[in-house]
Amino acid sequence: MDYKIGDKVVYPNHGVGVVEQISYGVLNGRTERYFMIRIVSSGLRVMVPQSNAMTVGLRSVIRSAESTKVLGFLETGKLNSHHDWKHRRPQESRFPQPQQAALLPRKENARTREVPACQ
Repeated sequence: MDYKIGDKVVYPNHGVGVVEQISYGVLNGRTERYFMIRIVSSGLRVMVPQSNAMTVGLRSVIRSAESTKVLGFLETGKLNSHHDWKHRRPQESRFPQPQQAALLPRKENARTREVPACQ
């Protein structure tokens, strides 16, 4: 995600912050872009590398239209999506798809010393 100075963001476990500065630094021979974020509730300042922003869960603050959806869900407990998680996020399924099975490592069977094919 690309943020600019003044953007409001959410930094998990700390809350809402404001991007106050964008700087560049060199780490391990690589130039990296950093967001300096001031956490509104505590004044804490956090420096987040752009390449790590998604990993730490940095995200934009939701808009009022989105908050209405969230509040509606909290009131009714109903969400307008498929009830089965496998249909909501098939790419996150813990069961390998046929094309992925070929990439799985084969395990040796201790009793027969045969290498079974992945099913």
